[in-house]
Amino acid sequence: MLSFIFFSFQLEDSILTKSQSQLFMKFLLLVSSFFLSVFTFCQSNVRISDISNIPGHPSSVLELESISKGLLMPRMTTVQRIGITSPANGLLVYDTDVNCVMYYSTTLVSWNSLCSGTAASSLIANTTTVAAGANCPSGGVLLQLGNDANSNGVIDAAEITSSQYICNGQVGATGAQGPIGLTGPQGP
Repeated sequence: MLSFIFFSFQLEDSILTKSQSQLFMKFLLLVSSFFLSVFTFCQSNVRISDISNIPGHPSSVLELESISKGLLMPRMTTVQRIGITSPANGLLVYDTDVNCVMYYSTTLVSWNSLCSGTAASSLIANTTTVAAGANCPSGGVLLQLGNDANSNGVIDAAEITSSQYICNGQVGATGAQGPIGLTGPQGP
C-alpha cells in the first residue's frame, strides 16, 4: 500500500497528461479493490459439495459432500509409500500393491492397514490380577487382547485373540542387617 501512495505522489510530478493520470488512478483503484476483496473473502475452511452451497463446518479444514462421488486419495506402490520421508501422523495413502488404505502412526512408528477386516469391531484389552500359582510363581497379571465383535464393550471368551501372563519377579533373599542407628533422646 505504501508503494501505491509513493507512486501516486510521483505521478503528479510526471509528464503524464491529466486523462492518463486519471486512467492510471482508476487502474490503481481497481487493483486495490481486487486485492481487498480477495482478502475479505478468505476462509479458514473449505467445503466442496455438489449438493448445496452451505458453508463448511467450523471445526473442519476441508469438508466434502456428495451423493454420487467419493474421495480419491493419493495412490502409490508400497516402495513409494515407504519412501516418504518423515510422514506426518495420520497420513493416508492408497497402496496399489496391497489394494488397501494405509495410515502412518508416529506413536507406533509404522504404516498400518485400514483393511484388517475388523471394521465393525474394536480392539479391547483386559487385565486380571493373578495369584501366585503354576502360571506365575509370585503372582502377576493376565493380559488378554481381542476384537469386540458383538460391540458389547466386553471381551468375551470367543473374542480373545491373544493371552499373555506378565509375572512378578521372584522374591529375593533377605538382605544383611544394617548398622544400628543412633539412639534418640529419652522419652517422658
